[in-house]
Amino acid sequence: MARGGLRAAAVGLAALTIVALAGSPAAAHNELIASTPEDGAVLETAPAAVELEFTEQVDKRFARVAVTDAAGDVVPLPPARVQGTKVIQRLSLPEPGWYRVGFRVVSTDGHPVEDSISFTVRSVPSPAGSASPAVSPDETAGAGGGEDRAGAGGPPGWAPVAGLFGLLVIAAGGLLAVTRRRDPVEESGDGESSS
Repeated sequence: MARGGLRAAAVGLAALTIVALAGSPAAAHNELIASTPEDGAVLETAPAAVELEFTEQVDKRFARVAVTDAAGDVVPLPPARVQGTKVIQRLSLPEPGWYRVGFRVVSTDGHPVEDSISFTVRSVPSPAGSASPAVSPDETAGAGGGEDRAGAGGPPGWAPVAGLFGLLVIAAGGLLAVTRRRDPVEESGDGESSS
């Protein structure tokens, strides 16, 4: 009977071990535990980045983040950066409003996690305001300024030359027309008919 009791205890212990392992964190799948900004946050200014924190390490090869606005338009993003259990996505939001951050990551055990958070921003830094101190009007008027403006959609450097050439063509055409008008008059003044 002692053997039977020992066998039953061993079977019971094995069953408890299986149950404990099934419920342990090692068997649980990766999931989002925190985000900055938090889901549903209303922010005064746009964040420079979104940080997503997971329960397990994330495989950097498969971390994907997409940001869309209230109209469903996709915001262009650089690749996300992975640091252990965190995914960091730099942002440059075009305007105030509501944004959805969708993500899909794969944990090191191969399990994919897909979800989203959202937040609202009341203001974004002005692109013109941040670009103005970097490049002054004096710098653009310096050497190479005309080429830079041409590349940015301004008038090309050859536009004045083309305009001058066009004026010369018009003037030459007018001179030719005046000359042709005088020739028949001069010929009829001589009393000879032209062929």
